[in-house]
Amino acid sequence: MTDFPAIEQRCRENSRYSETLVDDFLLDYCDERDDTLRDLMRGLDKYRDVVSELPEHWFGHITAQYLGFRLFREKGLARKYRGHAAVRQRSGEELAWLDQQLAEPWRFCFCRILQQPHRDFHQMKDVCTGEKFLLYSPAMSRGIEDLQGWPA
Repeated sequence: MTDFPAIEQRCRENSRYSETLVDDFLLDYCDERDDTLRDLMRGLDKYRDVVSELPEHWFGHITAQYLGFRLFREKGLARKYRGHAAVRQRSGEELAWLDQQLAEPWRFCFCRILQQPHRDFHQMKDVCTGEKFLLYSPAMSRGIEDLQGWPA
């Protein structure tokens, strides 16, 4: 049986570092140095008709996801920034977390929700590879609730 409370506790610990290091620092640092938001806007331009139909808060979510992927994918920008003085000045705990993320690159996939086995846990399936995985995401749970009233 899956120990959801233990997994959730570990995810919350990871979220603390993600918030302080990624959300509050690296996302802006990344955009300032590599103009990554410009790249995102160029990529979305050809889909402007679809993008204009999405809820207003959607762009903020996709921006953070896009920058996070650019930072932590295989050979991502975080590896380049790891040696920068501004990054080296972060706390030892944050740097240990960063090194762990660099050791296990993030990936991007197109997926769909199969089920919700526990609050804020989503059984997902990568639609390209068929791989199934468990995702912990309170934000996704809130997003699903928000979209329930959004016209299809």
